[in-house]
Amino acid sequence: MFSLNKHIANIIIILSALFIIVTALRTTGLYEGMDNISEDTLNDAYVLGKSGIQPWGKNEGFHDENAKWIWSNSSGKSIAKERYRPVTFIYKWHNYSKKNIEATINVIVDNVAYIYLNDEFVGEQYAGWGSKGGLVNVNLKPGLNKFAITVLNANGEGAGLLATVIDDKKDILFSTGEGWKYYMPNEEYIYVGPSTTNLKPVTLPRKNMKVSAVPINFQQSQMLDTFDLSITDNKLYVKRSDKETGWEQHLVLRVINDEESLEIKKKTTDNSFLNE
Repeated sequence: MFSLNKHIANIIIILSALFIIVTALRTTGLYEGMDNISEDTLNDAYVLGKSGIQPWGKNEGFHDENAKWIWSNSSGKSIAKERYRPVTFIYKWHNYSKKNIEATINVIVDNVAYIYLNDEFVGEQYAGWGSKGGLVNVNLKPGLNKFAITVLNANGEGAGLLATVIDDKKDILFSTGEGWKYYMPNEEYIYVGPSTTNLKPVTLPRKNMKVSAVPINFQQSQMLDTFDLSITDNKLYVKRSDKETGWEQHLVLRVINDEESLEIKKKTTDNSFLNE
């Protein structure tokens, strides 16, 4: 009985830890919140050109043909340098009316974007060029509204963000272009993406890297997906461990250092009872 109670207690501890991790990732993860971003770390976004430029081409149905693709530098139109580092684009917009404005964010991105309004996650978008892109409905409060869109480039062959915000009358409130800022955290991430199978191989930029199995992309409250990782040379093998299925989320994992890797191994050893 003592052994059973101890086992149950350990499971409760693990579940509590998972809940804390998931709750924390709702406001941190790839985007740490506007209050944690120093103005000194912000730079002017680089304007690549208007909607319709190559390599993305024309976007039928996108709400603002004058919106401009932006990135952190000019490499976005060719071989983007920031393949494994997220770039967060920031824009502040004032609602001078005294009531909420029902609005829609129209987004196209190369490759994946996580969208935040006033530090709250409101949606994500994957790709979309060549079409009207994705639509995210939001309410803009009276006063200052802070937009943050974190973009992760998955393959290095071009990277950028194209977005516009329209009200319920389809009038354009603002779009990407001059006036947008960006910042980049000093960390490296691996875009894994979704998978239709239980095991997915990913090519890493270097051999023998160390990667955390905890998803760093935004986690919906019902997401309790867990993953096992194996690395051989420059190949990362990601396996979903809570179910024998694939996963729908655009999974992003964080590259870790030797010290963090050792700590994770220690915790895994301490929780060996889960394998009993």
